[in-house]
Amino acid sequence: MARKTTSVEVKDGVVSTDPADFAAAIDLIRRDQLPGLWVRSDFNDKNPKAPIVDLALLKGVPWLVDFGIADISFKRVAGFETIYDLKNLTKLALHTFKSLDLGRFKKLETLFVTDAPGLTGLAQLSELRYARISRLRTEDLSFLAKMRHLSEMWIIQAAGKGLDGVDSSPSLVTLDISHCAKLERINALPQGLVKLRIKKCPRLHDLSFVTAHPSLEFLYIDVMPDVAFAPTLPKLTYAGFENVLDGNLESLLESKSLRDVGFYPAKRRHYSRSEGELKTLLAERGK
Repeated sequence: MARKTTSVEVKDGVVSTDPADFAAAIDLIRRDQLPGLWVRSDFNDKNPKAPIVDLALLKGVPWLVDFGIADISFKRVAGFETIYDLKNLTKLALHTFKSLDLGRFKKLETLFVTDAPGLTGLAQLSELRYARISRLRTEDLSFLAKMRHLSEMWIIQAAGKGLDGVDSSPSLVTLDISHCAKLERINALPQGLVKLRIKKCPRLHDLSFVTAHPSLEFLYIDVMPDVAFAPTLPKLTYAGFENVLDGNLESLLESKSLRDVGFYPAKRRHYSRSEGELKTLLAERGK
């Protein structure tokens, strides 16, 4: 008799599976003492007979350090409270839940989460190193002051008009902000920030928070009013964009530290320089 084919795969100790094979994935983890489990989406939420993911089975693998569920409907998840038995988790990815107390995961270092009314405990994650937060509801990020190890954060589809208190982070090196349709205000950046990327935030016109930043090396903002701030950034080595509205790119050449640029399209009618021209001039200056 031919062996039954399953969706279960293993890579670098992490088991990935479709919901239908969740039990088989747990058996494999238990047998081989594997450290991670990822439940993929099967895009089957509208099917009334879609398989249920019974998280009660996690009781048999309490040593997991890496666990995540793709964006599947919560009605297809049973035994959700069992995730709190995974006390050794250092990486967690969850996007669908009724309530989730992150503060119960004391060792968490990497987090992928979608903010929702039932989410609590984010500010208690003192060991967090990497965070990717979708649909952030609060405008007050002063809680970052307590996350002394957080080095990289992605904010996607934030709900508010402002991101206040980002500058309170003592350790943030990389910040990525994207698809925030209502965002109008960022008061200041962390002093140690090295890499900043902002994309698809159409109401964010005031970029004064970038001016004279002491440590920025990489800067990408898809749409900028101008690039007059470039010479004020003493460590800037790369600048990227999709459109500079006033078209004057000469300030990029006034930067003493800039070594490369990237933009698409490479030439607009209102630009004072093409991408190729700037790259050539910056390369010659760097010799």
